Amino acid sequence: MFGIAGSLGLFDKSKNRQTRFCGPDIGHVVTATSLAPFHIYDKVREEIKNAKVPFRGDTWMIVPVDPTLFALAHEAGEELFGKTFHEGLIVTGTGIKDGIRVKDEILREFPGGLAVETEGYPVALIAMVSGVPCLVARGISDRALGDKEVQGKDPDKEKAEQFGAAFAAAKLAVRVVELLSQR
Repeated sequence: MFGIAGSLGLFDKSKNRQTRFCGPDIGHVVTATSLAPFHIYDKVREEIKNAKVPFRGDTWMIVPVDPTLFALAHEAGEELFGKTFHEGLIVTGTGIKDGIRVKDEILREFPGGLAVETEGYPVALIAMVSGVPCLVARGISDRALGDKEVQGKDPDKEKAEQFGAAFAAAKLAVRVVELLSQR
């Protein structure tokens, strides 16, 4: 599953007092090692709680991606993107999460999360329970720091940033398929 997401990176002051953004930035690509749900029960309260997943006699909150597909994505990401490629936890929420307060809330619940998106967790959960390999990768289209409001004022810039992020994720998907077919 490939698409766009918001970064969960934050601004940090370096030793020389320069403020810099730390984490996946606009145009970078993040491949999930695992996925976690953030308040997805807000939309489907009766169907799922923030969800201990019953699996093989245990319960899980975080769902892993397929290790073989992840290894291929790692190889492809390093080859294509170098330092703009990231691997780690992707958090799935409902709707756009584009404010510092909700971003802080997500990071309190899932420290170290790299990106926030809206579809990956249920897809990964269904794939895991069904025994189907799953991989989730996202191009970063915004920093989730109020960017959507700013981008909305310049639709051409918003479209360009979203297209660039989606294109990077698609490029990774194509390379993963190429590597998979070679094996």
